[in-house]
Amino acid sequence: MGMLGAIMEHPEDLYLLVKLKMAADRIKKQIPGEPHWAFSYTMLQKVSRSFALVIQQLGLELRNAISDLTA
Repeated sequence: MGMLGAIMEHPEDLYLLVKLKMAADRIKKQIPGEPHWAFSYTMLQKVSRSFALVIQQLGLELRNAISDLTA
């Protein structure tokens, strides 16, 4: 079953999925432009997307410290 089938089974989750997608897009715009940070945040996304979303909602200093550890 694909994404559409999962949404049809649980339509009450559609709002939360859209909200999560919007938060992820907003967070991606906050990634610093330096190559070091781009690499760190790319690696963070590869570790776990759900973990990355939680980490990227932290304050800048703590977020950068944790992202630096994942690289």
